[in-house]
Amino acid sequence: MKIVILYGSPRKGDTYEIVDKVKSELNDLSSVSLEIDEVFLTDYDYGFCKGCYNCFEFGEDKCPHYNQINPIIDKIKACDGLIVTSPVYVLHVTAMLKNFFDHMAYFYHRPYFFTKKALAVSSTGGAGVKGVLSYMEEDLENMGFNKVYKIGLTNARRDDEKLEKEIKKVSKKFYDDVANGKTYSPSFKRLTMFNVWRAMNSKSTALKADYEYWESTGLKYHEFSPTIKLPLIKKAYAKLLHSILSRVF
Repeated sequence: MKIVILYGSPRKGDTYEIVDKVKSELNDLSSVSLEIDEVFLTDYDYGFCKGCYNCFEFGEDKCPHYNQINPIIDKIKACDGLIVTSPVYVLHVTAMLKNFFDHMAYFYHRPYFFTKKALAVSSTGGAGVKGVLSYMEEDLENMGFNKVYKIGLTNARRDDEKLEKEIKKVSKKFYDDVANGKTYSPSFKRLTMFNVWRAMNSKSTALKADYEYWESTGLKYHEFSPTIKLPLIKKAYAKLLHSILSRVF
């Protein structure tokens, strides 16, 4: 089992300490070889996203920072579970993590990680941890991640026994899902977003890289990723929605 930890902070502070406890829990739970690959974004120098649109239109390999960014993306693609961390900076994730997510924006257009699970971890000395965790959850889900767990620390909870129990509980759920390969049916919101992109990119008038992705993967022919089982009501909803959106676009 391979876990990638993406550290979105230049410091090893409270968020790092939470993840350290999560790592300890995962190692205790693991009955197989557990490989943890720690990626510190501060070690990578790829500059800010230029907003050049190359990844959308021509493919991610045309990003001017592709050679620096893609080794991290490859790690995420190859892992069984992803842990993403960021303390709260001005009521948001760090610029470091936001910049990395900006470089992954093409996964919104071309969702990929349908069977993978993620864990978002954040901490704050004041306010904003819920908003930061929600932002990370939404980003990861829109990139395709099947399930996103969350752990947040505030000063008020620093010595709270409930936090320790929460870390144990969430770590176990995350581990069990990764180990067992359990998948969850998408929410109606996720199903809607998938079919918005599906309808937008199913015709040759779409951006080249987006159209080729949906065509080559066959996703344009499915209500959602075929790796995830849909209940009949969600399948019917997606069919109807796609039919409407196809005419709109």
